[in-house]
Amino acid sequence: MVLLFCLSNLFIPTVLTIINERKGEQVVVYTYEAGIREFFEKLALPHVEIYFRGRLNTRRPYFYTKQRPLILKEMRAYDFKSIYFFHSSFGGFENWLITKLSSESQLFFVPIFNDLKFREHWSLQSIIEVAYSRFIYNTALSPLYNGQVYIYKIKDSFFAKTKAKTIKVEIDHTHINGLIGQIFPMSNHAKILLLTGTIVELNHVEEEEYTTKMDALIEYFGNDNIIVKAHPRYPNKFSREKELDEVPSFIPANVLLSRFDVFIGYTTSAVTEAAQSNRIGISLVDYLEPVSEERQRTYKNYLISNLNSGKVYFPKNLEELNDIVNNKIPQNQ
Repeated sequence: MVLLFCLSNLFIPTVLTIINERKGEQVVVYTYEAGIREFFEKLALPHVEIYFRGRLNTRRPYFYTKQRPLILKEMRAYDFKSIYFFHSSFGGFENWLITKLSSESQLFFVPIFNDLKFREHWSLQSIIEVAYSRFIYNTALSPLYNGQVYIYKIKDSFFAKTKAKTIKVEIDHTHINGLIGQIFPMSNHAKILLLTGTIVELNHVEEEEYTTKMDALIEYFGNDNIIVKAHPRYPNKFSREKELDEVPSFIPANVLLSRFDVFIGYTTSAVTEAAQSNRIGISLVDYLEPVSEERQRTYKNYLISNLNSGKVYFPKNLEELNDIVNNKIPQNQ
């Protein structure tokens, strides 16, 4: 019996690869994300069970203290031999659960991205959050600051005490492409996947600026050449985006890498994953006028720092974007 902690869409290609490698064994995928639950329910893999729980709210102490032992009991009843997790920051209750289960199972950590390069920064807010995590979840965190928000990185002591073995998993894109074809057969031969959501909602860009320039982008390349995929938690589409064919929002962009040549987004990590998979990854951070130039620089550095190979492009206008999309810029430039 195998347990996979899938807490983000970023982890899904690796999770699917491990499931395929461990076929013949019963696998439980633990998640608190409704979109991930829907994705695996649509796949309906015969030897995979979804264990879904919403995020436990520790601000409701009675509910939290009542639910915690019940979930641990349910997890122990499976008698897992192997446990995999993929997150190196945040985690919360799941870190506590992993710690409890680690004494009974072989624990594997599979890193998905490079270590975060942001500096450690202490403030009253970060001191409270770090102390809270230590007290409630028994997990030591390091507060990294990206210029806008804190990212709480799990300290090495967590990996030491749980005896987690760090391993690498080579993603099986061929297998994943076959699975996705079963739930999303492609009839449109569009070249571009446009990744929307969060840009206006999280105030990265003013709505008027976003609508004007995105309409111009769609007009420039044409509706037939673009398919849109909204963020699962921010599904709003603006103006001409509503005219485009779409990928269901519950399907992660990183399982579509073999389906499209070009991936266009804003801060989504899907553009870095595309770049690393010999696809063209484009961020619109420089194309859209930002609300905050400081945040703009932070987002750009974040995307660049997550690259192991390839290149993410940052066009400033439609002419530059056209050159990139039509592969006129050498990939090593």
